[in-house]
Amino acid sequence: MESISDALTKELLQEDIINHLTSEEFKTFLKLFKQRTLTTNERIESKGTSSVPLLLVMSGRIQIHFHQNNSDLFVKSLTEGQFYGISELALGLLNSITFIADENSSLLLIPQDQLLAFFEATHHRKKIWNEFIDNVKLRDELRIHPFFRKLAKHELVELSHLVIKRNISKGKVLIKEGSKSDSLFFVYSGKFKITKSTWSDNFFSFVESGSVIGEMGVIERKERNATVTAEVESIVYELTAKDAETFFKKSESL
Repeated sequence: MESISDALTKELLQEDIINHLTSEEFKTFLKLFKQRTLTTNERIESKGTSSVPLLLVMSGRIQIHFHQNNSDLFVKSLTEGQFYGISELALGLLNSITFIADENSSLLLIPQDQLLAFFEATHHRKKIWNEFIDNVKLRDELRIHPFFRKLAKHELVELSHLVIKRNISKGKVLIKEGSKSDSLFFVYSGKFKITKSTWSDNFFSFVESGSVIGEMGVIERKERNATVTAEVESIVYELTAKDAETFFKKSESL
């Protein structure tokens, strides 16, 4: 099992679902891997009752293709030491994936049913898996926000643990003019009305999904200069000023 352990890269180990396992659980997890070789152009895909496994490349090169609505989309290639499938399994997408060998390749595979059985075996692991599913869905939502599209995977993982997803009801004030700028907000969906005391009553503006609210007050460390009210049911991601400063300073992509 030493060779398998050595082959696990930081891409795998940065997944919280792995890091939350105890050392004994991690050893059991490693035993789920099964060796397999693929010859050039050989593929692994979902057929009948067979499911697509999670995959770790020991040597060679593997193409990943995503199938949806009779279309075939090349996603990327995996090379030695790269792991794939755990996030896709959490999102229910893994069986839409086909692995194709670019060259003769040595792999380590984990069947879906065995991995799921592993996490269903104890209350502790089941809790880890359910929390991981929620986190992966959050990362997927953050990834499509215009502000975060350039973030690397490890940055999205970190950000997903910093932001707070908030449902804002119609008519609720998100930001009040004159209050302390202690957070900024990324609008995921909905619409917000912007008003200022210095504007006339019939003058206002709107922001919608993809917008960032409150960032200038946080950056300049000034009081809020406007009131922001939800026009419709909306969803935002809140990032505290402290976390925003730390994250933006060390981000390689922003």
